[in-house]
Amino acid sequence: MEFHPHWRMTPAQHRAYFRLLDQVCRARGLRTAADKEAMRQQLHLRAFGAPISAKAIDHLKMFDAFKAACLAETAPADLTAQLRQLQQPLIRLRHAIQRLAGHDYILALLRSPRFKKQSLADLQTMTEKELTDLRNTLSARRRNQG
Repeated sequence: MEFHPHWRMTPAQHRAYFRLLDQVCRARGLRTAADKEAMRQQLHLRAFGAPISAKAIDHLKMFDAFKAACLAETAPADLTAQLRQLQQPLIRLRHAIQRLAGHDYILALLRSPRFKKQSLADLQTMTEKELTDLRNTLSARRRNQG
């Protein structure tokens, strides 16, 4: 995966980071550099619970949390968009699982004693840890076949 130089985000996320930040500042009517910087710091506190550098924001969960914090500012009434953004890590895991193997193979693993699930629909209710374990199992088996 390609990252923006010296950042942990992809180039597209890097651009989106500044676009989202600008949208929040415009929605709040912020014009001065000091006000914009204060808003950026406030968004980081909301998203991450700590004042971290933008360069430390990773391309997965952290970027999703930042985007959700921005959506809360620019579209506070659109809870669906905010919740979907917070669910993005799980959505990303489900897509990765489906890319790694066919439905029959995934279903066989799901029904194994390790996962104890009954159908592919169970992917929607699995925890992040369960989905990560399933993805890692599929990845390892694929590597071993290769």
